[in-house]
Amino acid sequence: MIEAVEYKENGSLLLGVQFHPEIEEENPLFDWLVSSTKKYLTLVNRENPIKYYENYKIVPYKSKYPKCQRDSNLEENTAIAWKKLQNFLKENGYNAEIESAYRPKGLQEEIYNQIKSDEGTDYAEVYVAKLGYSEHELGLAIDVCLQKNELWLCGFEEELSPFYTFLEEHCSNFGFIIRYPKGKEQITKYNYEPWHIRYVGSIEIAKEIMAKHVTLEEYLCEKY
Repeated sequence: MIEAVEYKENGSLLLGVQFHPEIEEENPLFDWLVSSTKKYLTLVNRENPIKYYENYKIVPYKSKYPKCQRDSNLEENTAIAWKKLQNFLKENGYNAEIESAYRPKGLQEEIYNQIKSDEGTDYAEVYVAKLGYSEHELGLAIDVCLQKNELWLCGFEEELSPFYTFLEEHCSNFGFIIRYPKGKEQITKYNYEPWHIRYVGSIEIAKEIMAKHVTLEEYLCEKY
C-alpha cells in the first residue's frame, strides 16, 4: 500500500509518499509513481530510439555560457537537480554552466549534420547522436562547461581534468551519472565524455551506478 504524506523540508511543506509493503493493494498512485520514476531510466542509444517525447515536460533555462546552443532548457525535475548540483559545484570553487542540454528535433539534426560536415562521418558517429537517438531530445542530458578566470572551458581542455574528477565523484548525490564513462565505449558506442551527465531520477540509483562503475545499459540489464 502507498499513501500520500506531507512533510517539511527547509521550511517548505512538500508532498511525499509512504510505502507499506506489508499491505498488498492495487493503487493507481503506486502505478503512477513507478511509471514516473522509470521514465528517468529510459534507455536512449544507437539501438534504442526515443518512443515517447510527450512524457517529458521541458522548462525554461537560460545558460550564461555565451556560445550555448539555443537556451538549453531542461526536463522539469532535471532542472531542479541541476540547480542543486550547480550550487554545490560553485560552493566548491567550480563555476559550472550548461554548454548544451535540451535539443528539439531540429537542433539535434542540425548539430549532427554540422559536425558531420566539419569533422567527418566517423567523428560524428562516436560523439553525436542522430535525430531520435539522443538523450538531449528528452531534456535529461547536460553537457557541462566551466568558467575559469573569465574564460569558458569545454571538452577535453587539460585545465578541466580536476573539475571532471570532482564532477564524477559528486554528481550522483544529485541524481546524475556520467553517461559515457571511460573504458565503456564498446557498450555505450560513444567515446568517453566526462562533461556529459544524465539525470536518472533517483539519487540511490545514481549512486549505485557510479559506485559499480557501470553504464546505464549494464544497470538496466542487471535490474530488468
